[in-house]
Amino acid sequence: MTAQDLYKSVFEKGPDANLLLSPKGLVTEANCLAQRLYGFKREELLHRPLPTIPEDLKGEFFRLLEKVRVGEEVVDWETRRLNRGKKVLEVSVSLSFVGDGSGGFFVESARDVSGRISWREKMLEVERLAALGKLSASLAHQLNTPLAVALLKVEKIRENIRGNDALSSEVETLRESLQTLKLSVQNTLGFARKPVQQRWPVDLNGLLKAVCQFYETAFRHKQVRCTLNISATEGIKLHANPTEIETALSSLLMNSLEALPQGGEIRLHSRILNLREVEVVVEDNGPGIPMDVFPHIFEPFYTTKKLGTGLGLPIVKRVVEEHGGYVLAESQDGRGTTVAMRLPYIRS
Repeated sequence: MTAQDLYKSVFEKGPDANLLLSPKGLVTEANCLAQRLYGFKREELLHRPLPTIPEDLKGEFFRLLEKVRVGEEVVDWETRRLNRGKKVLEVSVSLSFVGDGSGGFFVESARDVSGRISWREKMLEVERLAALGKLSASLAHQLNTPLAVALLKVEKIRENIRGNDALSSEVETLRESLQTLKLSVQNTLGFARKPVQQRWPVDLNGLLKAVCQFYETAFRHKQVRCTLNISATEGIKLHANPTEIETALSSLLMNSLEALPQGGEIRLHSRILNLREVEVVVEDNGPGIPMDVFPHIFEPFYTTKKLGTGLGLPIVKRVVEEHGGYVLAESQDGRGTTVAMRLPYIRS
């Protein structure tokens, strides 16, 4: 095999999409990988300006050709190319010049790196979320104790102003705001800490009643009617950590309460699905979740609320999954939202 045959074999069978260009940038040869990557047949490329360069990158491309002509290196330059259908390709390009002052040619070798770029973007997003999570947890720790003290003070004030309806209403509004903020803080701390592993048999209906009773005052203040229909799960027990399940239920009820106008309705009901699963459903007749927002409701830190953390539903999902279950949600514009927690129960 001659040296020319060897060079031709490397050009044709190498791992890159190789194009040979004249000093004026006209294509003089294209290997099979280049034809496959860009979707052009060899005869469609030869003796023509390179059709894969986006219009906004042509100036940069020819400046790089001049650089390699005088001996500078262009290696693994991440850029964009176009295929025959004008689809944008993320590629890593290396350029070289073979020849001397009297003549020569350029070689462009390209690799599709869209997967690498996508992976890098995902890793950057993971790092961003991790940093945001640490910051949120730190702030939550700092706020937790002052909030607990503030709630105790408000409870004492409520006891001292019984009979003063106007002032009681104002204090109740303050109490609800503090409770909402405390739940957000608890959600942030819950998302940051490691899952609690201690679990024991817990009466499901007892949990549901306790959480509803906790929000009774808030329901009355906002004139929201909460109906409880849990007779179908009487006597059912979960192997669970009650604090975690209560946190998940609280998040669902608070989401519904915040979404409702004055006089809305929340329905909490449960049923046995099969020999393994029980379902707990929280429904409201609020405005529903916009279609563009709905696909993101379980993403951590995604929120459309001014004071929201974006951790309520992600925590619900995580708690339920850690207990061996799963969460379903549906929402219709103007017709409310339904979230169902499906959990394994203890069979007697």
